[in-house]
Amino acid sequence: MQFKADSHLVSIYSSFTPLSHGFYACIFRASHQEMAKSLPVIAQEDLDSFTLTRTGSGFALKAFHISWNTHIAVKLLTSQDTTEREWKLLLQDIASVRCFESERLLPSLGIYQYHRLVGIVTEWMNNGSLHSLIHEHQLYPEVPFPLLIRILSDVAEGLHHLHSLKPAFCHCSLKPSNVLLDMQYRAKISDYGLTNWRKKQLRSDLQNCNQRNCQDLLYLPPEILEGGPPSQEGDIYSFGILCWESLSRQKPFEGQTTLLEVLTGICSGLRPGISEKFIPSNLPERNRLLQFIALCWYQEPDYRPRTAECVDLLNGILISINKEEISTAIYNLMDAKETALNACKGSEIYTLQTGICNSEVSMWHEVKITL
Repeated sequence: MQFKADSHLVSIYSSFTPLSHGFYACIFRASHQEMAKSLPVIAQEDLDSFTLTRTGSGFALKAFHISWNTHIAVKLLTSQDTTEREWKLLLQDIASVRCFESERLLPSLGIYQYHRLVGIVTEWMNNGSLHSLIHEHQLYPEVPFPLLIRILSDVAEGLHHLHSLKPAFCHCSLKPSNVLLDMQYRAKISDYGLTNWRKKQLRSDLQNCNQRNCQDLLYLPPEILEGGPPSQEGDIYSFGILCWESLSRQKPFEGQTTLLEVLTGICSGLRPGISEKFIPSNLPERNRLLQFIALCWYQEPDYRPRTAECVDLLNGILISINKEEISTAIYNLMDAKETALNACKGSEIYTLQTGICNSEVSMWHEVKITL
């Protein structure tokens, strides 16, 4: 079987390794009624018009949910070395956070299951992720400062909501690819509440960071890299790295030696650069933002700010910005994106071997498929 993809796409089959039979034993051992109450299982026949989309951290499916009359996203999960108990914990994690309500959080709508593929279902966010916004320079030649500050403020508010819950939740994996953007470029945090899954993934990544790409570890604080538990202070550290990456439009520690050496350096106080090479000298509120970022990624967790302080600082900057500037920024961004998309139509097509049937290429990083 084949599908067609543009030159940005690489072999994706390993991104969604077929799931073990233990998962299906886990799902179907529970009664259908019990599952429907806590976590809807969305079947293939519920969906139409599939599109495979590249994301900042892998691939996702875009589909149209027939009875809901809306587009949804399916983040495909891998299952390497995953036990039945770990699948149960994942389902429990997802079900436990479905009731969280905040405009700045992207809730899980259910679990997608087809043959041996499984994924987390969420609302489709039209403008992709913060990762795409800051790193797709061809698509977004410039990202206006007023819009960036509003996005960072949205993220801070979402994180504050999670940390204010009783009991409090930690995100454990805050990064630009887990911040998604709607039609008006308002941000929502995704992939929150998967604590048990994150712990397993972290153990595996730390053990194998020399053998595979584990760039997500660069967002983790030194105390977690050294074996400590997830914490709110750890989320603040990750938020500091996310802020730096958004303002610099560069990936943290890019081009610096090996991943293992960088992780060792982080534990000894290594941080991304804050010179004019990374953060432009003409950036509004530059000194104030750099002092804030430095506090967020402070080596000692107790000295890092709380989420309420993050919200206050970013909202303070946001209030000083004229609302018309944000509206103009969104318009200019949409115009630049449309120009880039029109320019990339008709790009060279490649055929890759996968376990998914193809139909035709859509635009940019999307591939229409038939399952």
